[in-house]
Amino acid sequence: MVKWSAATEKKYRVTVKPLRLEGILTSPSPSSQMVVLKVKWDGPKSAGGVLGRGFSIMMRSSQPSNYSTHKFLRRRRSSTDCDENAGENEVEEESAATEVEWDGEEFESVCSFGTASSSGTSFSPWDVTFSVLCGKEAEFRNTKLTTAGSISFNIAELLGSRTTIDSHIISLPISLHIHGATRSQAILVVSVSFAEVRNGDKAPHQQTMPLPSAKDQVAKQPAPSDSAATSCPTQQKKRRLSFGLSWKTRHQPNPSPPSPPPPAHSADGNWEVKKELISRDGGAKLANASVFLASFDQRSEKAAGESACAAVVAVIANWLHTNPRSIPTRPQLDGLIAEGSSEWRKLCHDESHRSSFPDNHFDLDTVLANLRRPLTLSPDDSFTGIFSPEKFHNLSGATSFDEVWSHVSKGGKVSGQREDEVAVVYIVSWNDHFFLLKVESDAYYIIDSLGERLYEGCDRAYVLKFDESAVLYEKAAAAAAATEEVEEEERWKVVCEGKECCGEYMKRFLAAVTVGELEEEEQKGEDQVSTLSLLRRLQIDFHFCCLSVSGDSNLSSVVESPTNSSIFSGDEVQFSE
Repeated sequence: MVKWSAATEKKYRVTVKPLRLEGILTSPSPSSQMVVLKVKWDGPKSAGGVLGRGFSIMMRSSQPSNYSTHKFLRRRRSSTDCDENAGENEVEEESAATEVEWDGEEFESVCSFGTASSSGTSFSPWDVTFSVLCGKEAEFRNTKLTTAGSISFNIAELLGSRTTIDSHIISLPISLHIHGATRSQAILVVSVSFAEVRNGDKAPHQQTMPLPSAKDQVAKQPAPSDSAATSCPTQQKKRRLSFGLSWKTRHQPNPSPPSPPPPAHSADGNWEVKKELISRDGGAKLANASVFLASFDQRSEKAAGESACAAVVAVIANWLHTNPRSIPTRPQLDGLIAEGSSEWRKLCHDESHRSSFPDNHFDLDTVLANLRRPLTLSPDDSFTGIFSPEKFHNLSGATSFDEVWSHVSKGGKVSGQREDEVAVVYIVSWNDHFFLLKVESDAYYIIDSLGERLYEGCDRAYVLKFDESAVLYEKAAAAAAATEEVEEEERWKVVCEGKECCGEYMKRFLAAVTVGELEEEEQKGEDQVSTLSLLRRLQIDFHFCCLSVSGDSNLSSVVESPTNSSIFSGDEVQFSE
């Protein structure tokens, strides 16, 4: 049995923010049904055997401490839900998918985490239980509430052995049974942040009076607010954008003296200068590139977006265009990944897409057509190329990556706007994955929601910056063949310096292994590797994206992908993925 040491305990002010509850199945007319979220804190047993309980304070709300405001359930809107008169001919289903959103509500508690006496690195468990209470509007006035479902989560798992204080976005599966509908597997999305309480910090005032009962608390609640306000596209778009950008780490009430200002584009000071990154084939090394990591990537349980890369990059690209001179901070990047993953899950629940995308790996056109954001693609400024086409007979004459990069490096322009008013952003598609490339006059930024693309075993999304300090090396041929020890400076030779290392990075870190495997495959067999197979693994697309000129939030223009145009000079045959 693990023994927890009270002498080495640490105190944290923990803030829990409910964000949304999605995927609820209710009766066909859910408008009269309402929900309340109850939060309960359960800490470890003390030496006397008494279970520790956190004191919960509701912030920025007049509601009692352990309960959220009550919200009307609303049907999840599709792209046509807000069309004029759309509801007149709507056919009701047996069970309707609904969701709830909370805005600005927080639960806060000071929790004491004991550490394991053997190591001092793992923390004693602290469970937070979320219970969804539901009832009809008339029943709320008489406080007839029923528990539709509950889920517990050990927040100590978020601390681990780290001492940094981050904001975590967590997606919790919760089984709900609301009267009149079948049981559903919903998702509760919450934000959890920690601020360490040191000596001299004041904990929230802890009342000695007993907490009011659930009946008393609900009876005191004001008239219900309708989270399903019938806002049409513009208003709904603003609401979605706001929650994606408002997650911030809370600071201690008595901050230490101000530190020097962080560098440009700093993620709250989290930029790191990596000593080196080695390519997977060992043939290249990147030095002095700045990088910062998100708290998780799209595949984590917190995001629950296994194949959400297309939706995530679209959400981040929209943010980059609305903040053209900025790079998202770590909390903002966490929020954008969670938001994009949520949009992906909505597409997964849409029956109309299942036949075309049984693996739920949606293409970019489908994502943009369903996102309510003014993001569009420009085919005239988009490019398609091939990694190392000269090495394969079937790709003779194809546009190479180097040719495409010469155009990309010049950056795109939007007529009528200054360069500092718009962001130059490409959604890059390669090897069944999407990531982002942001082009600036003095730097390139790669933003990727899949940590594994940075290095093997990485499970956090990242931003990789290439500026004047970056240096890319390749292993010298003599060093590769030598059997005796070679001096480090003789083992590597400089290939590129400065921001243009970004292009070499894509060739040597992303594509080198794939190119080598295909070369071996072609050399072993009598038959050449098929053109289609080569294109699927070596073709890279740079989709230039921008905000719609009309600014219509209803429309996400679906344009011809560059993959649909010929990549062979003078060849009328079209190849696609």
